[in-house]
Amino acid sequence: MSENNHIIKMNVDGQLSFGEITKTISDLPSFKSPKFNIIKNEEDLVELSKKLKGLKAIGLDIETTGLNPYFSKVRLVQISPNEDLTYILDMQSINTLESLKEVFEARYPVKVIHNAIFEQKFLRYHYGLDFGTLYDTMLANKLIYNGIYKRNSLQEVVKDELGLFLDKDMQTSSWGSSSLNNMQLKYAAKDSAVLLPLREKQIKKIIKLDLIDVAKLEFDCTKAVTSLELNGVYINKELLNEYRKKTEEELNHLLIEIRNFFGDININSHKQVATVLSRKGIYTESTSESDLKKYAGEYKGIKAFIDYKSLHKRLNSTIDPLNSNINSITKRVHSNYNQVGAASGRMSSHNPNLQNIPRGDFRKIFSAPKNRKLIIADYSQIELRIIAEISKDKTLTNAFQNKQDIHNITASIITHKDINEITKEDRQKAKAVNFGLVYGMGAKGLVRYANSSFNIQMSNIEAEEIYYKFFEKYDGIKKWHNNVKAKSNQIEYLETLSGRKRFYNSEKRYYSELFNTPVQGTGADILKYALILLNKEFYKSKIMLVNTVHDEVIVECDDSESEEIAKIVNRLMVKAGRKYIKNVPIVVDVMISDNWSEK
Repeated sequence: MSENNHIIKMNVDGQLSFGEITKTISDLPSFKSPKFNIIKNEEDLVELSKKLKGLKAIGLDIETTGLNPYFSKVRLVQISPNEDLTYILDMQSINTLESLKEVFEARYPVKVIHNAIFEQKFLRYHYGLDFGTLYDTMLANKLIYNGIYKRNSLQEVVKDELGLFLDKDMQTSSWGSSSLNNMQLKYAAKDSAVLLPLREKQIKKIIKLDLIDVAKLEFDCTKAVTSLELNGVYINKELLNEYRKKTEEELNHLLIEIRNFFGDININSHKQVATVLSRKGIYTESTSESDLKKYAGEYKGIKAFIDYKSLHKRLNSTIDPLNSNINSITKRVHSNYNQVGAASGRMSSHNPNLQNIPRGDFRKIFSAPKNRKLIIADYSQIELRIIAEISKDKTLTNAFQNKQDIHNITASIITHKDINEITKEDRQKAKAVNFGLVYGMGAKGLVRYANSSFNIQMSNIEAEEIYYKFFEKYDGIKKWHNNVKAKSNQIEYLETLSGRKRFYNSEKRYYSELFNTPVQGTGADILKYALILLNKEFYKSKIMLVNTVHDEVIVECDDSESEEIAKIVNRLMVKAGRKYIKNVPIVVDVMISDNWSEK
């Protein structure tokens, strides 16, 4: 670890963004404009293909008329064999890129791209191009500086890594014009050519930080995420409209209850709401759901207020965004996935967010089209299995090896009941204990967490007793916690089982984060490897990756082959888990369904 820690200080903290007196962008020398050759016909394209074969790497960029491949076109394709030369393909004159198919699909040259999902979506959709080996400079930047605030735009990465200014003024110019000016062409040529020296700079850090395997995982995963974004998920629009109408009716009904209790006030004003509550003898520091929840049973108006806030949030953050993002061509919702959306490595989703859809009946709107089925598969208790692997806790490991229910075992420990006498309520309490205490939560934190996340009430004294019983039995987890805590002030990075690192450049160390990041991050690595395997298996078939949420994958296929596909999904997801988890079995729960709510 000491060697790597030294590397962090040399190669991360020393960059322009950290603590030094830095030059402004205007003080930096500009990246030199490469020469560029414009290609407009098939003959020149064939010649270009011959020149590119055998090269180690090429810079690749595209200019498009918009951001959505279904409604926008590719205007230019820029390919740089070195930083001094760029070939600009005028796609207004070229109808096919078939001559470059072999180059794109080959292992070499490596295709160096900044935000490779974007290029892959457009080139796959419009020209049927697939990618062999690629290198994503944006993802590489995220890995090298993971956990440390860094901007990831190409301009910022070039500034920080190469100490050069990359002019982006032409980025928002009109790329749909039949005649592009010289400034636009120079801009396009630079964006491709700069990627090669940028990659060389990054690769040295990736090697020194031992991030080669993680980088390969991320680069390969861009192909699966490209499939996810292009495929989209089918939405039952009629049912969505019914939910919208029903939600508006419920909101109007709740508003009447709220007005009866609070009067004619602005219910979005904390001050006005708190004033009315204080007049009624209810004193609270905030008007959040967690603080008002304890009064909901006694006061209908407060319950209505809480329900209104929740429903209104669902309308604005879920229902309306889904409705406005249904693609008029595909009749599907095509979300954008941020492949490294959190420092742990977890993905996030936006426009719209498909990873924050409320459970239950509402998920019926995510359905399979006629004669199709959804295969919904998720890893069973994957984070606890990862904890067993990291901590080597004997109780936890043995339970998984013997196919025992972890929550029932914990319930038996904290209640002193025989495992066969455990009730639903006991098991629910054990869930709160398992998911709370394994991440370093104290007794007081457990009280709050059990109430807010599982609706379980427990006193501070009870929580203290549970805390000691839990760690008396799971002593391996306790040793892991103590070991991490003892080194917390010296930790310069956290690491997942795959070698993904989450760096620090400040004194802040949160215990929950120290335990959560390696676990959640390993879960993210497993999920990404599963996506890679599934995409390889199903690519160029009617079997589609349509969504993923942390430890869950949703695949769409024909009804007639759903049982066979479900078995393949299970096999490949288990294989992905076994890549990182060696000591406990991997279990995947798989079901065939007409819609997402059945899971």
